[in-house]
Amino acid sequence: MLRRTLVLLMLVLAIGSTALSAPQGKRPPMPVETAPLRLGPKTIELRAVGSIKANEAVTIRPELAGRIQGIHFEEGEKVKQGARLITLDSDEYQARLDQSTADARLAKLNFNRARDIYQKKLASKQDYDEAQAKLKAAEASQELDRVRLKKTTLRAPLARKTNFRWSRASSNASLAWRS
Repeated sequence: MLRRTLVLLMLVLAIGSTALSAPQGKRPPMPVETAPLRLGPKTIELRAVGSIKANEAVTIRPELAGRIQGIHFEEGEKVKQGARLITLDSDEYQARLDQSTADARLAKLNFNRARDIYQKKLASKQDYDEAQAKLKAAEASQELDRVRLKKTTLRAPLARKTNFRWSRASSNASLAWRS
């Protein structure tokens, strides 16, 4: 009971002392500045230190080894899908294609001769089959060289903004472009 009385007495004293210390009369109004409302763009700027990493990245490496002949993009440039990025030196691959094309033409001529001779019953079926097999092998070799020559041009697999260029012209192609 004594404790309750002491708490009540302290409460009455606290309320009474604040009532006595309050100034008598009205307080003056608080000064306020106003401005007319204007519509316009709002710029929010945030400055921070850190590094940003893209969610997706594509690393392009050539399937063929070779010397880089030309780089056809700049760092930070937006490229379209299928755009030419890098060309490798294609002289050797072009020469191989020329050789396999000549071999395929010769094999075609030999096959036509073997077929004509076989149809006249002057050659064996084996000679005809061998000529046909050599023709197919020469055509396959020619197609392989055509594909290899095509691979000397690296194209963008996606429409993207380029980030890094880790190689330069005249260097060996290993890691060419990253997005």
